[in-house]
Amino acid sequence: MRVLHSFHLVREGTKGNMFIPKELMYIQVLSALLAKKNYGNIHFYTTQEISKQVQEIGIPYDSIDCDVLSGLKTKTFSIPKLKVFEAQKEPYIHIDTDTLLFDKLPDRNNVDILYPHPDMGSGFDLVGQIRSYYALFYVLEDQHTEFKIKNLNINDVPNFNFIVVKNPHLFSKATKKSLKHYYKNKRVIDKMTYGACYIEQLMIHLNLMEISEEYYNATKKGEIFYSDVEFTIKKEENISNLYPITLIIPKLNNEFGFYEKKIINDDSLIRLFENKFNRHLHLTSHKYNKLIQVLCMGQIAHNFGEKWLHRIHDYYGESKSEGETLYEKLTGFKF
Repeated sequence: MRVLHSFHLVREGTKGNMFIPKELMYIQVLSALLAKKNYGNIHFYTTQEISKQVQEIGIPYDSIDCDVLSGLKTKTFSIPKLKVFEAQKEPYIHIDTDTLLFDKLPDRNNVDILYPHPDMGSGFDLVGQIRSYYALFYVLEDQHTEFKIKNLNINDVPNFNFIVVKNPHLFSKATKKSLKHYYKNKRVIDKMTYGACYIEQLMIHLNLMEISEEYYNATKKGEIFYSDVEFTIKKEENISNLYPITLIIPKLNNEFGFYEKKIINDDSLIRLFENKFNRHLHLTSHKYNKLIQVLCMGQIAHNFGEKWLHRIHDYYGESKSEGETLYEKLTGFKF
């Protein structure tokens, strides 16, 4: 199955294209290398400028497509992903560049579309997100069918940090309907903090339920999710500036629930350089956390070699980040 990355930072109202920051590049490199290792391929959809950046660093993408997102400008950050979904003709797994798949996902032969977990988990702004879903849906209620109004259930809305799509025609059809809805209501949706989640995660899901009886039934049976919780970090009493923290790891082995990994000191963090985290981590708002940065660097070095750390650091040609400084201190490695 094809594995896809997409990354696009061209925003309306900004001058020119932006580039991937160094902290995010460590995560994207690890995400791409893991996908390549476990699935044998990784394909990238992006802009010409970002394509040049990743090629200079040497990320081993099997292909880089700059056509699908060419000329696209939007204030709603999920629209580039929807353009990528719309373009697919064969089965695929789309993973966000901050999503790490440490092993192949378990197969579920009876379900054509699979997500990691519901979106209404332990997000950092859960109340705000729920309000935005409901607010946008009901502001635009006159455009929704009776089916959508009847079947709106926030607890069923999936998180899209990865998607397994075995029926790309169906998913593309649902995405086209969502994009049409976005462009008709662009002015309203662009203003909302979570407009991107509304147009991607809520509207594609409702479109799928409406046009596919199989998807509707799978949703009602709870079969579209691998887990019922999302990865997050729980900060405990601040014994030091760093420790302890607890990683909440979702189970993906056909069983709901989670397990915990506590990071209480330097040694316990270093031991996680070899951990597979039950296949999956989605780093979300924790991407810039120093410990997460160190964890990603350690995973890269342990699994793919220290040369990648030099490639990334040397490409940016700037002073060390907080994560790089901490990594040196804990491991003795020198950038």
